Amino acid sequence: MSKPRSLVFACLILAGSLTALPNVSAAGEATDLLFQEDQIADIETGTTLHYDHQRQGVGGENLHAIPDGEITLSIDQGETGEREALVVMKEGEQQRSLDPFPGSAGNPVLMIFLESSLRSIARVSGGSPFYIRNRFKEAIFSAEAAPEVAAALAGEAVTAREVRVEPFENDKNRDKLGPLANLQLTFLLSDSAPGGFLSMRAETPADETGKVAFLESVTLESVEESE
Repeated sequence: MSKPRSLVFACLILAGSLTALPNVSAAGEATDLLFQEDQIADIETGTTLHYDHQRQGVGGENLHAIPDGEITLSIDQGETGEREALVVMKEGEQQRSLDPFPGSAGNPVLMIFLESSLRSIARVSGGSPFYIRNRFKEAIFSAEAAPEVAAALAGEAVTAREVRVEPFENDKNRDKLGPLANLQLTFLLSDSAPGGFLSMRAETPADETGKVAFLESVTLESVEESE
């Protein structure tokens, strides 16, 4: 599965505040897996990927829970003849279309998930989204291990690779984050999954009652091919 990193992945990951990035050349295998430069290049034009999108936890109105969201990624032929990746985010009856992404690059749903998660955590914790974004970057770019794990896609067993990081594990300000200090980012990738990703999760461990302080997940649910 490992392929060269995209030269533009830094523009896709955690949009904005791209200063003081860790040394990209020193990134490990896990980073290579997350930011493969051609994750959506082999998806045929007219295909739509459907991702379930959920968010839950504590924080009241600051959390903005998403019990039944969806993210769709469609590959289309743009007006210029170049492939485009069109992303639509849906919550109930509401939906929002994002500006087109390159149709032969990394999967833009990764950036969307990370940005959505970090901004939600910033609202719940009262922290700076810029500070949290940088903790995400540092953790992701220093990730190394990506063990093989068993997974499923459309009810079929597949082989996957798991990337797991803890953005605030060694953060000097983790005591100010309460239960969010133990947040884990987990990415499940497989060659069998169009777009590369089976799931993406930002999650705190459950407390003694089984409740989590924060959980945001994006899961590949189905692939709709053109007729």
